Amino acid sequence: MHYDRYFKPGQKVVLRRVVVPQGEAACLDSLTGWLASCDAAGFVIRPQDAGAGDEILPGTLFELLGDIYDFGMRLTAGFDRVLEDGTIRLLPEGDLEFFFRRQYLRADCSLWLGYRRGASLRPLRGFWQGWSKDPAAVKAAALPPFALHKLSLGAGGVGLAVPAPASEGESFLLFLALDDDKPLICAVAEVVRVETSGSAGLQNVGLQFRNLLENDRRRIELYVRRMLWVQKSESEVS
Repeated sequence: MHYDRYFKPGQKVVLRRVVVPQGEAACLDSLTGWLASCDAAGFVIRPQDAGAGDEILPGTLFELLGDIYDFGMRLTAGFDRVLEDGTIRLLPEGDLEFFFRRQYLRADCSLWLGYRRGASLRPLRGFWQGWSKDPAAVKAAALPPFALHKLSLGAGGVGLAVPAPASEGESFLLFLALDDDKPLICAVAEVVRVETSGSAGLQNVGLQFRNLLENDRRRIELYVRRMLWVQKSESEVS
């Protein structure tokens, strides 16, 4: 297949793991990068984080996700090897398909949130992996400070104001306290949208989840639906 008809060098892509290792909870586990080249035999991806390929086991399957016009593209590809320049080579399975992007419901809310920012994804992802396996093993002193934030929250990501400057591709480790009497939600997210700086040196950013337990994604989705129902009921009363 002529993949180069659809995928173009320099295009941003997402690699989402297809199979969760045995014994681990179902989760969203993905990384981002840029397409260096592609042909019928394989894709070469330059990961956002240098050295990201060193953590991938041979034969790991990914969904390779990209955009074309108003559609999403995805295909299954297996990890082949890390090349000398740090790029990673993937072997396509030949199942390219096009789809409409899922639009998650979003709700404006105020919640307690703590976060840590970093240009590098690896240490934040490492913390998330430890948390997802055993949250009780993480000491309170290791958590970032919390504050009440106004959020635009959905199961796919969150929008909030952070101290400027912020840039696309920046990584965040998030700790979110939903009002549902359950433990904190921990997620790794990436800045995918940046707005101009506003007052008080703050900048609105849109974050897309890259690492998130499936159970936590469902909790967020349920919380958003509940908030939208409450807000709709309040508006009808008023």
